[in-house]
Formats: sequence, structure tokens, C-alpha cells
Amino acid sequence: MKAQEIKDKLRDLGITLSILEEATGIKRSHFSQVINHHNKSMKVATTVAKAIGVPVEQAFPNHFEVANKRKAAKVLRQQAVAEVRERLAS
Repeated sequence: MKAQEIKDKLRDLGITLSILEEATGIKRSHFSQVINHHNKSMKVATTVAKAIGVPVEQAFPNHFEVANKRKAAKVLRQQAVAEVRERLAS
């Protein structure tokens, strides 16, 4: 979703960033950064998506692309570490 769509949905539901902050303990500025796509946080994205009643994948589809790339990089790193350990052990 575009940032304005998320903001409109929050407004329609009567939910402000300060309400989200008080309900979760997450700073308003962090919510703003994620909603405006200046920062990525799955925790904040999930919280906002739940608040507006849509799946997080719909509200923040780019978050999943980043998360999947990070997972893939982590797997490749683990494989490389395992290979080096194997070589060093022999």
C-alpha cells in the first residue's frame, strides 16, 4: 500500500501515531518512518497492518522482499562457514 493509503486507513479508524505509540511503546517517529517507507521494520509493519486490519504482505509488500533477501544471504553465509570449517578440520 502507498503511505497515504495507510495514513487514510488509520485516520478512518481514529488511530493516531500517538495512540499506536502508547499501545505498543514504539516511538511515533518509528511508525512514521515505516509508514512512509523510509525505514523497514517487520515488527512495526506487522503492528500497523494489524491496526488497519489488512495482511502485512498487503500493507508492506517490499518488507518481504528485503526479508527474503536477508534470509537467502544468511543461508549462503552459513554454507560458506560450514565449508571453511570442513576444510580446516581436515
